[in-house]
Amino acid sequence: MSDGMKNFPCACFFGNQTLGIAFGSTEDTKIGKQMLGQMAQERDKAGLQQQIDENLKRVYDEALEQQVPDRFAQLLAQLREKDAKK
Repeated sequence: MSDGMKNFPCACFFGNQTLGIAFGSTEDTKIGKQMLGQMAQERDKAGLQQQIDENLKRVYDEALEQQVPDRFAQLLAQLREKDAKK
């Protein structure tokens, strides 16, 4: 090459799968590493989002299973009595 950069093989992976092998320059390798880093961050964000979703669902489901506090049940009964008298 006339620009003085050396070409060498580099592999692109996603998880445990090889996406491809290409010959590129040092600059290509830097760009490739940046792209792989961004893909890893996006995968981490997706995993984090999934954990948040699961935790919110679990908390919501637990809240649905809780009994209505006695005081609220009493207030509801009083409201129903008032409505029935009307």
